[in-house]
Amino acid sequence: KKILPVPVSKKSDPGFFFVHTETRGIFARIEISDIIFMESDDNLVNITLQTGQVTAMHQLSEVYAWLPATQFSRVHRSYIVNLAMVDQIDHGRVLMKNGARISIGRKYKEPFLTDLRHITVSGRS
Repeated sequence: KKILPVPVSKKSDPGFFFVHTETRGIFARIEISDIIFMESDDNLVNITLQTGQVTAMHQLSEVYAWLPATQFSRVHRSYIVNLAMVDQIDHGRVLMKNGARISIGRKYKEPFLTDLRHITVSGRS
């Protein structure tokens, strides 16, 4: 099992990273801005991109460590979403721009709403 090290400095973040795929010896380049959401499947991560899908042989937490904290939020034990790809939040679900509906887990609801407050227009109480 390959483990990705956590980047030392976010300033040196090139906007992409590589993941080990299911195919032996193949590493796929993942553009951070292309990610819609990621789903955990045991020790695999299905990364849904605007350009398709990649299955990586990593744990969700390993890949999450490579993502900008201000752009991504964990909404469920098995899901991380790109906040820029969220189309709507309705009744405990996140609707993504590609049409996927992802349930918000109880444990992740408050941290997710906190992440949203940083990018939500406020004014009315």
